[in-house]
Amino acid sequence: MGNPIGGFSGAPTLIPSLSSNPATPASTGLSSYAADLQNALNRSVGLAALPLQLLQTQQSQLTSQSSALTTCCICPVMRELLRAKSVW
Repeated sequence: MGNPIGGFSGAPTLIPSLSSNPATPASTGLSSYAADLQNALNRSVGLAALPLQLLQTQQSQLTSQSSALTTCCICPVMRELLRAKSVW
């Protein structure tokens, strides 16, 4: 049959490539450090967003209160003022 092209026989090699190396302790530590740093950053961003979320909630509540006051108080008063003006 002859030799395969380029000497490749399809048999597994005993020399590990970089992609198949298991993680070294140094790279595992770096990966752990990166994960811890990402967690710390996520927590910091979440904590920093709390005042903004509180302000948005308060704004929404004030908008609702303003709408309720306009509907129940100001509109009837304006109606009465317009009615009184048309009588004069």
